[in-house]
Amino acid sequence: MSQENVGIVRGAFDAFNRRDLASAAAVFEPDAEWVPYLAALEEEIYRGRDAIEGMWREVLKDVPDFRIDFVRVVADSPDVAVIEVEFRGMGKASGADIRTSVFQAASFRDGKVTRVQGFRSADDALEAVGLRE
Repeated sequence: MSQENVGIVRGAFDAFNRRDLASAAAVFEPDAEWVPYLAALEEEIYRGRDAIEGMWREVLKDVPDFRIDFVRVVADSPDVAVIEVEFRGMGKASGADIRTSVFQAASFRDGKVTRVQGFRSADDALEAVGLRE
């Protein structure tokens, strides 16, 4: 992942964790797509900045202290990266402690994110974007 793309990802996660969702969404192309890991099982895709930001707001209703932490770059090319992230938080209604690692395949064009898709394993993410560890 280029240093510029690393900065984009880290900046978006930092903005999200500060609850500056508009700044986090600003790193996306206007027609970007986000396919969360669990939503992918139901073939749900969020298209556009507003839909992505809306998805985040829904997550925060149920898990107000939800965080996304950058763990590492698994593999990259100039326009695509597979990263490991950790989700953390506590369910508002259930009190359940959420702590899980997922892998995200992120695509970039001209300094903006065009697509993010979540996967349970690094191998699945690498296969989806044609990268190998």
